[in-house]
Amino acid sequence: MEKQIHSLNPHTVALDMESCAVFYVAANIGEPRPKALVVKSICDFANEQKDDRFQRFAAYTSIQYIYYLMEKHLPF
Repeated sequence: MEKQIHSLNPHTVALDMESCAVFYVAANIGEPRPKALVVKSICDFANEQKDDRFQRFAAYTSIQYIYYLMEKHLPF
């Protein structure tokens, strides 16, 4: 799947596999087909210096952005 995504978006430098799975299932499930939205904040570079110190802050910023979207832009 990564090669397929990169062929469609050649400037892709990273891919979040969990988010990719959410969108794949939403696009390929039967009717009624759900709409997918994934909001994730980046908290490290996933390299050898990976540190979990900022995970709580990343989760906080993600939920605050979702709250903002729901309050200001999404019809409910």
